[in-house]
Amino acid sequence: MHRIRSGEPHDVQSKIEEHGKKDIPVQFYFGLIILSSLAVLCLSACSLDKTVGTEVIGTLNLPAALPAGSTYYVQVENDTYCAIAWTSGTCSPPTAFYKISGVFPGTYYIYAWLDEAPADGSPDYQKYYGGIGLIPPASPNAEVPDSGEVTFNITF
Repeated sequence: MHRIRSGEPHDVQSKIEEHGKKDIPVQFYFGLIILSSLAVLCLSACSLDKTVGTEVIGTLNLPAALPAGSTYYVQVENDTYCAIAWTSGTCSPPTAFYKISGVFPGTYYIYAWLDEAPADGSPDYQKYYGGIGLIPPASPNAEVPDSGEVTFNITF
């Protein structure tokens, strides 16, 4: 137990302030240096413009009968036919280019469809990469590497 001697401050707040003047700045600056270092490390390791995964690209060879201004849709599907990535755009024969960014490595189906009138909700042309029309290949056949670009062209 601490006994108050003559000449010492008699209140607890004065003791805390006196003690804090010696220890808190060192701890505060040490903590600030550690936090600043961690922030710099995190920010240097993470780049906002860095794309994760692979870019799946390709050309859609369109049917001549497809009206100009139709809509294309391309999706990457897993082995249970669930879309994991997709893109869409406006197209006009004879070709359309597509790009899907950020696809993780694996083996997938690539499914594309064309819609002359998107509002009606039914595709006019459908095709699986390596399949026959709407019939997909027997198993996923689009091999996507760890990084870079990979091309899958589809002819309707």
